[in-house]
Amino acid sequence: MHIIISGTGIGGLTTALVLQLRGHQVTIYERVSTYTSVGAGISLWPNAVKELSQIGVGGAIRARGTSNRTGGILDARGRILVAGDTDDIEARYVRP
Repeated sequence: MHIIISGTGIGGLTTALVLQLRGHQVTIYERVSTYTSVGAGISLWPNAVKELSQIGVGGAIRARGTSNRTGGILDARGRILVAGDTDDIEARYVRP
């Protein structure tokens, strides 16, 4: 089966990889011709990295990324609204 994917964001690229691994022919269309840095980062929760490891890209992600074990949501003034600890989240929700 030939599948067309529109967009090379993290979702489109991951979908294309999984479909190719399952034997499908995939064509990806993207409207921009070159990629430039936009000054933004991508946060992946432990379960996302675990799932990406299942398709063979977890090691590459870990090698290129950094681990931020604490974080949260701040308001416009920088006050913490919700604090988080990914060690706790990983211990509770990530299953081998």
